[in-house]
Amino acid sequence: MDNVDEVLEVKNRMVMRGKTIKVLRIIKDKTLQDVVKDTGLAISTLSAMENETRNVTSVSQLKLARYLLNELQYTPDEVVVLQAFINQKEDDYIA
Repeated sequence: MDNVDEVLEVKNRMVMRGKTIKVLRIIKDKTLQDVVKDTGLAISTLSAMENETRNVTSVSQLKLARYLLNELQYTPDEVVVLQAFINQKEDDYIA
């Protein structure tokens, strides 16, 4: 396991779900266009990531991780806690 900008990376895949990215973006009142402008990702790629409809490259996830940490000023702990909360809520919903 390695760290990339303090975000855990496992076998070249960022451990960050699209739903987590979307919630963190909305909390900071950022639009998809804002993220596209700052990351260089295509809006279709970002939308597919957030909706978890397409597998995404580790490069795209790395760009988003850097954006969340550097531009939106989230800490790695905040990202992990929110993701755990989302996962727990989904597990509760399914059960």
